[in-house]
Amino acid sequence: MGYRNLRYRVIMLLGRLTRPFERWRIFTRRDSALTTAGHVIPVNARLETGAHVVLPMAVLEPLIRSASHVAIMRECLCRRGEGCREHPVSTGCLLLGDAVEDLDPGLGSRVTADEAVRHALGALGEGLFPLVVHNSFDAWMWGIPYRRMMNICFCCDCCCTVRRIISERISTGFIENTFRLPGVTVRVLDSCTGCGACESSCMAHAILSNGVRARIDDSLCKGCGRCASLCPSNAIEVLIESPSEAASGLMKLYGARSRVGFDDGGG
Repeated sequence: MGYRNLRYRVIMLLGRLTRPFERWRIFTRRDSALTTAGHVIPVNARLETGAHVVLPMAVLEPLIRSASHVAIMRECLCRRGEGCREHPVSTGCLLLGDAVEDLDPGLGSRVTADEAVRHALGALGEGLFPLVVHNSFDAWMWGIPYRRMMNICFCCDCCCTVRRIISERISTGFIENTFRLPGVTVRVLDSCTGCGACESSCMAHAILSNGVRARIDDSLCKGCGRCASLCPSNAIEVLIESPSEAASGLMKLYGARSRVGFDDGGG
């Protein structure tokens, strides 16, 4: 077992031990725009014109194929930390960027773009949803340079650290720097019955149901699309203007933050 792999295991153990105290000031996360940026990629979406698109791969695949290097992590640190029983712990995130060259083989394996795309499709088939994220904590956990990496995570509702941090308001900085994918809108249709299913499922507390019709606060909504997938009346729709423009926008943003390989951008 390599040094970074052992270090990771120790950190994971300490994380579980300190979890009950994470709201104490000493354990509170202090994320900011310098240490965190994330975009949730909706699974249930269609073009503004009404045509269906293959999301989220229409956004994810250009990122994967444009990255300088790609690795598949051997496990999901969120599901491992939470002891997930609903989804495979072994379905890890994708690590993109030059930092792949520094990755401990015990933590993940470098793969081709085709292999990474197949991994992403498999994760989606398991009911997981994607999150593009650049977070210094992940880099620290794995012992790799923060300015040479980014992740595509495949998250579950039950264990996702991002969803929990946002839902429980553990880190204001993390909440403020996790964004809706550019060009995505979420709207409630007239067929809404006000049942409240969407309100209780919203990680961002962006939905208010008054018993007649739900209302979405666009300033809070992260555009994940979970409300649309859980609505029993199919009364919420997620629309995207242009997947290709969304992908190019993400490459420009994260290429400026970190050395990932997007158009030879560097951090």
